[in-house]
Amino acid sequence: MEQLLTEEEVYWKQRGKIHWLWEGDGNTSFFHNKISTRRRTNAITRIKNGEGQWLDRTEDIWNHIETYFRDIFRSRSPSEDELEKGLRQSRRVLPIKCCRRSHSRYTAEDILSTLSQMAPLKSPGLDGMPPFFFQKYWHIVRYDVVSSTISLLNDLIMPPELNHTHIALILKCKKPESLSQFRPIASATLPKINFQDNHK
Repeated sequence: MEQLLTEEEVYWKQRGKIHWLWEGDGNTSFFHNKISTRRRTNAITRIKNGEGQWLDRTEDIWNHIETYFRDIFRSRSPSEDELEKGLRQSRRVLPIKCCRRSHSRYTAEDILSTLSQMAPLKSPGLDGMPPFFFQKYWHIVRYDVVSSTISLLNDLIMPPELNHTHIALILKCKKPESLSQFRPIASATLPKINFQDNHK
């Protein structure tokens, strides 16, 4: 029975991302209520479309969200010349230190260093595994994680199955009315390691 309670506590800790569970509070009804409240607060039950009309049917809301973000993130596939021209016109300049580092190759130590800096129980990936899993079982998963991450960072080769993420909309204000008041974030474990390590 104690094992089941411990497993349930771990489940809700990961599910709720509740940091103060470290203090030993195993009151699962409290965590159920906390998550239910958060889910209600974050639910999009109605939203204004581009013309300022309220949408309250689930299907209309989903279609509007999909169209809105598809338009924002659509690539017109610029040529290399266009990309280079855009970079030349950009006012942002990388410090010399960063430019030198950008030509070096990533190593297994870089990957482990980044993984070690990640909060153990934050943001489980699509497979439900938080960084803690990779940290604890590094001796088992090391080869797979390093080979795919190095391949992506050094050779710019990403297997299609790793290019799948969940997008979540984070509120920018308390009572959003339009999609511009949300910030989209992507959730994926291995790409997260890649992008956090991309400071090199």
